[in-house]
Amino acid sequence: MSNEELMKKCDNCELNSNNELNESCKTFLNSLKKCDEDIGVDKKEINNYIGMVESLKGKDLRKVLQLAMNINSNNSIKDTELKRDASRLIRAIQMS
Repeated sequence: MSNEELMKKCDNCELNSNNELNESCKTFLNSLKKCDEDIGVDKKEINNYIGMVESLKGKDLRKVLQLAMNINSNNSIKDTELKRDASRLIRAIQMS
């Protein structure tokens, strides 16, 4: 699935407190909080993403997906937990 197709699919995804997509998104954002590595995003923007954890909305999912795709494709990022959680989020959207 191309990135463009994935972004379109993301627009139709439902986030609720009981679904795997919501959990994958929260896990990814929490991994972002723990990451000490420079991921090419400024600290203020990272804090905005981390703030989304408590009140995820469907409109936030597109932003989080874009960040996950950027992290997943960036070979200079070595944080395996962060990359794994980014991949899980991407897969959860593909499967939804």
